[in-house]
Amino acid sequence: MQKCEPLRIRHYPGVVLEVVEGDGSNAQAASVIDDTSTTTPRSSTSDTSTPPFMHHAFDPTTSPPFVSTDPLLPVKSLTIIDPATSPSPFTATAVSSSAKEAALATSALPSHRLLQRTQSMLQESSAQIVRYEKSIQAGQIVQADAIMHGMQAMRKNMQEEFRVLHSEVAKNDELKALTQKIQDLESAAEAQTMRMEEMHTQSVELQKRSLKFQHEALDRLALIQNKIAAILNQTYELHEYPIPRLFIVLPKEAISRTETLTRGIKSLFTTQFKLYFLCECGDHTKPADGQPQNSNLKHEIHLARHEGYDIDRPTEFFDKYGSYILTLLQMLKYGVRIAGVIVPPLGQLKIVDSLGDIVEDIDGIIKDIGPKVDGSIAYIESLTGVQGQLSSSDPNATSTDPAPLRGLDALEGADLRQLESFLKSSDEGRVLGNLYRVVTSEGHVKWVCLDHYRENYRANSAQELRDVVEEVKGEYDETTGDVKVQLPTPIAARRFYSILGSSQSVQELDVTFNWSPTMQEFRELRDTIKSTNIHHVRVYQRDSDPPLSDLFNNGRRSDPILQMMSGGKVQSLVLDGWEGFLDRIGTVPTTLHVRKLIIFTRERWLKRASRLVEILRASPVLTELTCWGESIDLVLDPIVAALENSKLPQALKLEVFVGSTRSDVEDELRAVVQFEAEYLDTTEDIRQPSYTSKNFGAKANARLKSVKIKFYPSNFPIFLAGLRELFAE
Repeated sequence: MQKCEPLRIRHYPGVVLEVVEGDGSNAQAASVIDDTSTTTPRSSTSDTSTPPFMHHAFDPTTSPPFVSTDPLLPVKSLTIIDPATSPSPFTATAVSSSAKEAALATSALPSHRLLQRTQSMLQESSAQIVRYEKSIQAGQIVQADAIMHGMQAMRKNMQEEFRVLHSEVAKNDELKALTQKIQDLESAAEAQTMRMEEMHTQSVELQKRSLKFQHEALDRLALIQNKIAAILNQTYELHEYPIPRLFIVLPKEAISRTETLTRGIKSLFTTQFKLYFLCECGDHTKPADGQPQNSNLKHEIHLARHEGYDIDRPTEFFDKYGSYILTLLQMLKYGVRIAGVIVPPLGQLKIVDSLGDIVEDIDGIIKDIGPKVDGSIAYIESLTGVQGQLSSSDPNATSTDPAPLRGLDALEGADLRQLESFLKSSDEGRVLGNLYRVVTSEGHVKWVCLDHYRENYRANSAQELRDVVEEVKGEYDETTGDVKVQLPTPIAARRFYSILGSSQSVQELDVTFNWSPTMQEFRELRDTIKSTNIHHVRVYQRDSDPPLSDLFNNGRRSDPILQMMSGGKVQSLVLDGWEGFLDRIGTVPTTLHVRKLIIFTRERWLKRASRLVEILRASPVLTELTCWGESIDLVLDPIVAALENSKLPQALKLEVFVGSTRSDVEDELRAVVQFEAEYLDTTEDIRQPSYTSKNFGAKANARLKSVKIKFYPSNFPIFLAGLRELFAE
């Protein structure tokens, strides 16, 4: 029987083996077959050449024969160690053809491995530096910090590896050939360390600059949000809000050759813009009962469904409205959420529903609205001299007027009325932007699109109101919420009140009574108006004779009218056509919220001026008072005397007039700065103490916002000279 001696490492329990791989030149050799019989005893030489501790691990005389199928494991040197007698691998007996070569290989092995590990760490460090630099460039500060911490730990490990390498080289002269390689590695590691420190310094500076920019950006955003809040929270009286107040401008698409020739050569070098209005929807357009008709309808400010308006006199337009538009453009760009008003960020801006070709045009605008908004912002900033207002684009449009704009941060009623003169409109009979005017429960005027208008004001209620207005031959402008009716009888009035009370879409009511209403009928009008959003009321009475019931109500027939002014919603009240309004007041409420009061009634001013002063004292927000009188001295003299010991409302405007302005004194009127002056056809002698005395002039200077007086044109120069002298003093 033949015995197979495979070239493999046997298992030696309790023995530590260290294997060194050879060059693999005989990797294809097979196992060696020993022809020696297994029964042949080993010689004493063989026994003595085998370490004594191997006998207990393997005995060929007792082990069964086997054939190895293990693959060849080429071994250059093999060291077999007995842990009990040789704790160190460097003191073990080497089984090798060359003892000197085995000793060198064995002693050099840890240093080689250490060197290889150091090289690997150096390569990994280089890769980490590249990753660190990319993270810094990408602004990934957190990831860069994590990489930096790992590189610092790796640097400490390399320093320890180099220390061990130097220690090993010092112990073995034959390893000194590795010194240069170790020094090269150390130099590379030092260069990496310097590069790492340099990049870390740059990273710290970058973080500081980034933090500074973030603070500056937050400050600018806070400033923008404050401006936006001021605009959105601004309230207007109904008569001061004739057109929508939220609008933006966007660059126009490329114009045709014919249009270019029509506009002239100058248009080739200027940027053309179009104006678009915004729908002021929000919490106020949500149904009061919480049951929306359209669940997909969002109550967020959006572009109105209109193709936009070309701008006439653009230089003047941007000079006046540039700053205001810039704030609204920034509002659209970044979005805002303020007191029930939501403006989505630019990427979410959209229109509400479909409206044929108009919406297709708007959809085209919205697809490219980001660059267009950025372009408009940059253009206006270049005009205003403002730089870096969070604009992310650099459009090609340049300003032809380098002078900075004055601009308006907020618009007053006159500014809104003037806006329409800059627009090239083809909307005959339509309100700008296809928007509808509504009044919120808080008394704020808003302009909203048809979808949000219908969502808040039910279609059935609107139709009922149209029907009842037609019954009394009245007028109803649904876009502005204006209703004008002429009530023939108390029965028709009660039917009209029942429908009007359930409608929240009316803001202005002009009602004419064909009879002289009683106190109870005025109460019915008062209760109806208090249940609606009506803010402007005009009451006209055709029959000036008082009803018989006045004999029983002790002169209190006007009390419901005053109580209407104290409800908080009515801001403007016009009384026209009957005599003795002041004579029929029993008690003046503590506070009246009306801002504008016009009394076109015949009053006994000499006796009732004190009653008017009571109304003024109870009206802290009154800004305009208009009184009617045939003779200026009959009105002003008693009022001035009654105001001697009273506190006027802030910014009171007082008008006393009959008739209208004539063209022959218009040039003189333009010269008046401190006050407005007009003349009367019927005024007698204007040279009265009430308006020529210094007492009245001083009061006008100290308290009154303006004075409007009307009189004969022949007396105007004399009166004007006297007032100028008074104001000059």
